[in-house]
Amino acid sequence: MCGICGIVSRRLETAEIGSQLERMNRLQAHRGPDEERVEVYQAPEFPDLKVGFGFVRLAILDLETGMQPVRFPASGSRLVCNGQLYNYLELKNELGNEHGPWLTRGDAEVALRLLSLDDDPAPALNRFNGMYAGACYDPGRRRLLLFRDRFGIKPLYWRQVDGDFYFASEIKALLAASGPAPIRKELLPTLLTYRYLPGRETIFTGIHRLPPGSFLLFDLDRGTVKVASYWQNLFPAAGSRGGQPTLAEAAEELAAIFADAVRLRLRSDVEVGSFLSGGIDSCAVAAAAAGLNPALALFTITFREKVYDELEAVRDFIAAGGRRFAECSHFTAACEPRILAGLPAIMKSLEEPIFLGAVLPTDQVCRLASERVKTVLTGEGADEVFAGYRKFLLEMAALEHQRADKETRGRLELDFPELGAYLARRGADPLGRYIQSEALFSPGAIARLLQVGESDIRIAGLEELGAAPALAG
Repeated sequence: MCGICGIVSRRLETAEIGSQLERMNRLQAHRGPDEERVEVYQAPEFPDLKVGFGFVRLAILDLETGMQPVRFPASGSRLVCNGQLYNYLELKNELGNEHGPWLTRGDAEVALRLLSLDDDPAPALNRFNGMYAGACYDPGRRRLLLFRDRFGIKPLYWRQVDGDFYFASEIKALLAASGPAPIRKELLPTLLTYRYLPGRETIFTGIHRLPPGSFLLFDLDRGTVKVASYWQNLFPAAGSRGGQPTLAEAAEELAAIFADAVRLRLRSDVEVGSFLSGGIDSCAVAAAAAGLNPALALFTITFREKVYDELEAVRDFIAAGGRRFAECSHFTAACEPRILAGLPAIMKSLEEPIFLGAVLPTDQVCRLASERVKTVLTGEGADEVFAGYRKFLLEMAALEHQRADKETRGRLELDFPELGAYLARRGADPLGRYIQSEALFSPGAIARLLQVGESDIRIAGLEELGAAPALAG
């Protein structure tokens, strides 16, 4: 994890931009404790325009020459990027030395060169395999480009104030440089329904989130912003072999993709550990990683309450793995009531309200891991992919129930006693069903919380919030 920030201004002097970026860096220093840098550029093409980048580094790759911003002498372009391109070695081999000698051994320079080759950034972004949020200053094309990974793993926010353009990894850095931003109270019902704000909108007036799988072009001449999507999470019409794959073919392809994903994420110049809970997500990732790194460090959080504690399941999983985990080190720590004292600091780090109780144990397991390693594999998102929660299995059972014969329906009803009640309230729209399963408060409860009439409650649709559809079909 690193932190990036930037300012584009005709109004501010070079020294003031540098001072603002240093302040933004300090507020994001926890993201990159190893090094920090500020650079301000004034291209001959823009005598009255200045572009500044700030960067705080957590050194994972290319420890000696990997500091940013990186530059591409052929075009005068500069880039800062938080995250990692896992396939940077393959991309670097494809590029070769056609565009001059390489100045670093890391992934950021690879990203910069690819983005410098085409007016349209989408082809390059579609070749990136990783988690990243970055910015590229391209004086030749008279633009600033912001870009974010396909699933929005790495954060990136932007804002325009008095003709100046600001961006940062965290909202607090934007507020420090560009001034306060009032809370958008009209979005509170939406926040209390979805439990977060999807899409481009944040709870702060004028501060926008770059959506996942998207890029932003800031025209340096006109001062205009254009946001476009380069990738959508849509299921392909056919498998890689043509036609609809069989279940066995799909399982084989998934296993190969999963194994390759873990292999690439182990690329690092520092030790990589892995979180391990009793869930299918972290178990699958840890097992694959241990097969490639026998000395993998594993980290688990325990609970006094047996209903939440997964330590026994974790130990059973490690024992079942036999030789795979024989050389691994397993570290544990307890999530206890006293850690609630740290909740205000956690909420400040989150910046926007997110209604997930997991933030407390996640904070604890991160603290535990930080004592021994610099980076970890987590398995975040795999529960959705592999139906790790019962609500996903229940939805699958409902789909099967609709097309099953009488005997199969009876078996499903035995396996899922709650299926009848779920079918009775299940809506026709898949996205609506997901929101229904996630909703924390009813409209009536929201009205009471906000002390308004229920008729005054308005919940913004996903289209209004600038959120792309999660799935097709």
